Amino acid sequence: MKWLAPLLVTLMLVVGIGVAVVLSSAERGEADTSTPSGTSEPPGRPSLAPGPSPEVAFPESFAFGEPNASAPNATGQSRLWFHDGAWWGVFLTMSTGDQRMYRLDAGLAGWTDTSLVVDDRTFARLDLVSEGDGLVVASAGPQARASHALRISRFSYDPAARVYRRDANFPVPITDVGVEALTLARSDDGRMWLAYRQDGRMAIDHSLESELAWRGPFVPDVADEAIEEVAIASLGDRVAVAWTHPSDDNLSVAWHDTAGPEDVWQASPDARVAGLSMGEDELSVATDRSPGAERLFVAVRTSADEAPDRDRLDPQVVVVEFPVGSEPTSYLFGVIDDQHAGPIILIDSEAREMHVVAVAPKVGGAIYYKTTSLDRISFPTGPGTPLIPASDEHPRLAHPTSTKQALDATTGMVVAASDTGAGLYGFGVLGGGGGTIAGPRPSASTLARAPLVDITFDGLAVGAPVRGWELDGDPPPSFVISVLTGSDSSARLSGSTGDARACLQIADVSGGQLRVEIEGLFNLASDQELRLAEVRSVGELASVRLRSGQVVYGDGLERIDSGLILVPGRWYRSILDLDLDSQTYSLEIREAASDAVLLQETQLGWRSTESSIVNRLCAELPPQPGLDLYLDDVRVTTEGGS
Repeated sequence: MKWLAPLLVTLMLVVGIGVAVVLSSAERGEADTSTPSGTSEPPGRPSLAPGPSPEVAFPESFAFGEPNASAPNATGQSRLWFHDGAWWGVFLTMSTGDQRMYRLDAGLAGWTDTSLVVDDRTFARLDLVSEGDGLVVASAGPQARASHALRISRFSYDPAARVYRRDANFPVPITDVGVEALTLARSDDGRMWLAYRQDGRMAIDHSLESELAWRGPFVPDVADEAIEEVAIASLGDRVAVAWTHPSDDNLSVAWHDTAGPEDVWQASPDARVAGLSMGEDELSVATDRSPGAERLFVAVRTSADEAPDRDRLDPQVVVVEFPVGSEPTSYLFGVIDDQHAGPIILIDSEAREMHVVAVAPKVGGAIYYKTTSLDRISFPTGPGTPLIPASDEHPRLAHPTSTKQALDATTGMVVAASDTGAGLYGFGVLGGGGGTIAGPRPSASTLARAPLVDITFDGLAVGAPVRGWELDGDPPPSFVISVLTGSDSSARLSGSTGDARACLQIADVSGGQLRVEIEGLFNLASDQELRLAEVRSVGELASVRLRSGQVVYGDGLERIDSGLILVPGRWYRSILDLDLDSQTYSLEIREAASDAVLLQETQLGWRSTESSIVNRLCAELPPQPGLDLYLDDVRVTTEGGS
């Protein structure tokens, strides 16, 4: 990811002249989103006028995969949180085949990969809760397969090192197969609560004495029916679950007192939201914990635009307020003409404001937000104010996500969104965004380099296949997660009766400098040639090879015996610095334990000069059963190239 100076621009707020409509309550306690009483026709669109101009920052976007790669997202799930003066997030990283934890840099320029793998499944959708120095993540795939099963992971923050680490004995399996509409909440008694849809029905679960033990899924008696979407939230000593129905326009909410019997849930009066039964819904929740005025907010996007008698000014996105023990009230956020989708709610308890963020148009475009007072809710008309504008780089952003935490002047508001067609994440920051503490201060050399690859293999299950690498061999080689000592994971490439090669595709780099660093350990001496690291394009450019334990490197087409003998069972670090303009490279071998430099060569010529583009990193074993090569701490960085 590139380190760039912060890009701060001033955007003109677009505020609708007029008043957002608070929709009247229907009979029997239902909040109705039809045309307000006394209005025979929907009002015309008010004209738009410029308003105040807040400062917005756009951290550097980065790729989660190739164009048209799919990022796992679901409305209402949170991937961001604020802790120790910095914003953090969990994002898909297709180059490593996993989902990793990132930290927003000081100055809001971009995100740094912390190398901590949160989930090794690229398809997993996740929701998370941060509280104090703890972070709990629920993740699952959407399909009825064992590989998609719901897991709970827990991480603890080290304030001295400013890093998170996975807690022992996690992840914990919760289900046997995948689930949908997964959300997570923590009640004030310390328990974690899960809500999800499985086989078309709601399931609720909660932790027991810790997140290592869970009660098991159950269905509240007030929701023993087919559902469309579901989300859970906590509010003081209560837990609230909201859901929609596939056959009617009702938005339902039920409350549970965590001090009472777990099978007792109290249903609120339903809110009627026209268009919920027309097709796929989207739902997200947030809470206002103001003493004496606790309430749940639910944002829903309907399929009113699919109704045969639709009008362009009919409600499409609605925010419904469910006060504890009172009737619900609905507020219009956007009409069909606005084409909003994926609404999420963020609460600024300090400023007493609610921000609702959504994409428009629904097929992908820009990310907009609207702000209203919590004490007098009324949203401006129109699409809202751009938070992450569409651009040539990411023209079709969608699926905005942020945090469950209450915002304040220190945190500001940070939102992430993804463009599947471009394979990119885009970001917007409104207000503070932290930016004062973002981890240990990087050195000047680190700041000058942009990481393309940073893989530690930590946090993955022992024996699990290493994802994201291409394997070649006959028979196919084994490349799995292994632990040699302690808890430090590595990747083990195992030899057989044929050559065994593992290659990692990296983004094309042309011009400037490229550094490849990789730690390797081999378990047996071999009189055949073993490749610890090989940088390739259309052919080999530079490599570190072993022949009978001796390091062999190239200078152009010439192979040079270095005289340095490496010992089986020890970790060594190979560093290759490539100059893509002069097609030369430097080589360094270090002993990993002591960091002692064992070999250093400079101004070596590339073996192949057909192309100046670097795009692959490989390791290879000769045909020798029992020979294993362990790889760890793989890092590729660029400087001054493109």
